[in-house]
Amino acid sequence: MSVPRSSVPPIPCRPAGLAYRRRGLGPRASIVALLLALVPAPAARAGTIEDARKAMAKALASDDPAVRRTAFLGLMDFDGKDAFDDVAAVLGRESDPVVQHAAVLAIGRMRTPAATDALAAATRAAKGPRRLLYLLAYREQLSDAGKAVLLEIAGGTDPVAAAHAGLALAKKKAAEAAPLMVALLAQKDAPVRAAAARALGELGVLAPKDTAAKLADALATGDGRERTDLVAALEAITGQKGLEDDPAAWKAVVGGAAAAGVTKAPRPTAYAVGVPVRGKRVVLVVDHSVSTDDPHPFQDRERLQTLCKVPGARDVPWFKMKTIGDFLNAHATRMVADLPEGRAIGFIATGGTKNDTKLARPTPATPGARTAVAKAIEAMKPENGLDLLGALTAALDAGGKEPAALANGPDEIVYFGCGVPWQAPVKEPAAVGVSAGLRARLRLVPIHMIGVGNHNADMYRTIADLSGGRYVDLSR
Repeated sequence: MSVPRSSVPPIPCRPAGLAYRRRGLGPRASIVALLLALVPAPAARAGTIEDARKAMAKALASDDPAVRRTAFLGLMDFDGKDAFDDVAAVLGRESDPVVQHAAVLAIGRMRTPAATDALAAATRAAKGPRRLLYLLAYREQLSDAGKAVLLEIAGGTDPVAAAHAGLALAKKKAAEAAPLMVALLAQKDAPVRAAAARALGELGVLAPKDTAAKLADALATGDGRERTDLVAALEAITGQKGLEDDPAAWKAVVGGAAAAGVTKAPRPTAYAVGVPVRGKRVVLVVDHSVSTDDPHPFQDRERLQTLCKVPGARDVPWFKMKTIGDFLNAHATRMVADLPEGRAIGFIATGGTKNDTKLARPTPATPGARTAVAKAIEAMKPENGLDLLGALTAALDAGGKEPAALANGPDEIVYFGCGVPWQAPVKEPAAVGVSAGLRARLRLVPIHMIGVGNHNADMYRTIADLSGGRYVDLSR
């Protein structure tokens, strides 16, 4: 039985663009809270399912994302097959990511056997993006419901669906998923390998004992973003920290050697303010909206110097930094320069009324390509406007749309920014966050969000959490 909405305390509104933090909330709670922020409270609880359906239709007819995402609230009072069928019907015809994500969350909250049986049947029958959305709904559930269908898909022939199923099984702590995810580590597409490694990391010590050795072998041959996730999985399973991307050291430790006696020689890695960037095809997105002309918030020199340190390498030059733009551009340029051989790099400048995507497609990071990106960053000037969603959508599609994106698009995106979306088709931060994050999550592409100064923390965090990337809060 669902909790009456009248018993849920209201979530306070805050001005768009202000950094806002909810202490004590984990990533999932933060995303759900963001979805409900700025949403008008329903006047009364629906009396019948017909009333709930009318309220749903009215909300979906609105052009306001804050209203559209409330469409399924009334149906939560009628957890069952009928409610599932109503939400699933909308999911089948809606292309708006805000509505899609709200539907995923609504299905994930359904608990009755009738609803979970209907979800299992629908997941087996669905194809393409719709099946992936159902798999995301399973990840929102806290019960063991659906394990059988998830194991079927995780061992199936669709690698993207298998990876999503594996992530859902990992959330349910289903150790049976481990061998299936180990098998996916040999899949040809880097995003799939990375997602499989993330699933194994979430399973941690629940994975079979031989999993660590197989992860170490995969790390030795890994050539994309999965290297970061493989390291995290090895750390979670073994409890050993500090070996980083060092296949020989991991093989020695997994084989029984004491970590203290192992010679460490991690492979070269680029960093985005401390975040390791190991993607095979990386797209960099840098904000040059008017906010980049503001003074950076790191007036304490020691703090600025600390933020400009790069693990195992010389510091990012800090002594000439005066504005947020100076900070963003210096770190972005350095990240590109430090990409190891064999990487590919794409670049998008976002600011003003139109994103600059001339260099968006990932190309081999030759000296010429790195120089071209560095010059493009240096040429940016602060401009009114910021289409953040458009920029991240262009980054995701930089290698082509489906199905080309999996093989040719980015397996990692890095965003350096500070501005709030405006003079753009989609401006509401909550809608931008969910739309960008969900698209990336379906593609299995993590987006790292580096936010400097007075950025919208909830929006940045939502994009990173939904996509599987990291959020770096540099508001001060």
